[in-house]
Amino acid sequence: MDFDAKELSISLEDSEEVISSLLKALEEHKVKQCSFASVSGKITDFDLRVFQGGMFQKKHFDEPYKIVTIAGNVKLKQGSGYVVHLILGGANLSNTKQVSGELEKGYTSGELTIRAKITEIL
Repeated sequence: MDFDAKELSISLEDSEEVISSLLKALEEHKVKQCSFASVSGKITDFDLRVFQGGMFQKKHFDEPYKIVTIAGNVKLKQGSGYVVHLILGGANLSNTKQVSGELEKGYTSGELTIRAKITEIL
């Protein structure tokens, strides 16, 4: 993990759980608030909240997806810990199926790097 005053680059190794690893890195670097800037890598065995049929639904994906877009933010709320909004867009390379939604849980498939712009430090 590289850190400077404005950006944090978090590199996760194969089979790491994305959200818990991200929160651990933010705690280590005393980040109070940040927004996601870019992503490189794949995830597998993941749950997304997707908007479908006029409401949000949880969908599970078993196969690896290359993550092509990232949006959202993380904010530390006093007394309740971090609140995470991590929106991902990805493509399954074997059948060209595309998905996007809010990540609830997922694991890296190979190395995954997330870059975040820090807006507030503790």
